[in-house]
Amino acid sequence: MREHRLTEDERIAFHQTRGYLEIPGALSDEQVDRITAAVDRHAPRFMQPGFWGLVNAADILGLDDAFVELIDCPKVLPKICDLLGWNIWVYHTHMNVNPPFPAGAWKPGDPFMYSWHRDGGVMQLPTDAAPALSIKVGFYLTDVGEDGGPTFIAEGSHLESTLPGQTSLPPNARPMVARRGTAVIFGNRVVHSGLSPNLSTITRKAVFVAYAYRWIQGLDRQSVAHLAGTTDPVRQQLLGLSSTYRADGRSGRFYPTEHDVPLRKLFGTVPPIMPP
Repeated sequence: MREHRLTEDERIAFHQTRGYLEIPGALSDEQVDRITAAVDRHAPRFMQPGFWGLVNAADILGLDDAFVELIDCPKVLPKICDLLGWNIWVYHTHMNVNPPFPAGAWKPGDPFMYSWHRDGGVMQLPTDAAPALSIKVGFYLTDVGEDGGPTFIAEGSHLESTLPGQTSLPPNARPMVARRGTAVIFGNRVVHSGLSPNLSTITRKAVFVAYAYRWIQGLDRQSVAHLAGTTDPVRQQLLGLSSTYRADGRSGRFYPTEHDVPLRKLFGTVPPIMPP
């Protein structure tokens, strides 16, 4: 994994300029096919009437082993550890299925509700200067063009405190145009859209994995207890299944042992790269 550590250019892009990183080819074609099949198996039961097949379902790791293999992606996890350190876990996951918009549902020039937001709910409140507490990775399973319902990211918005108007498209908004297998890494302070018009003929599919410090509670149910003891130690840490308590009662989330954080052996020799 060490050949995929964070570079200095990536550090500058993530912290000082754009606020996000793109990793083309993070997943092989075989992985994309396997994970897409898992999405296709499970997404139908999360479809809601009246939403033309839109799916945004959280807490997915317990649904399928194919999703679990994303959490320690060799081309992504080293960069997460360089950005957040080794005392981390996966505190939130979700899968998205965004079919083409129904005919006549929206046309260019009409107002559109982009649902601009920062991740983490009240983690962003009550101050404007929200701390860097989590990082999300979007794994794209289909090619996404500008007309394919891409996520829009407001470049540099992690350095600001305001949100765009919900129906506006600000000048720093960039559509996440991506080839299948691409991973996009962005922090909780980055403003991005919840939806955009899919005017293509392709159903956009993606899976999102969010990392946070182990002392932050899960954003979803984390239905992974059945995986305890069934994976390697790094995955046990990332699944939140490695926590211990010291003899004096203190939690291993704050005072971790080697059992709690096997990632420390992999990435603990180099300090995490922090914002300037």
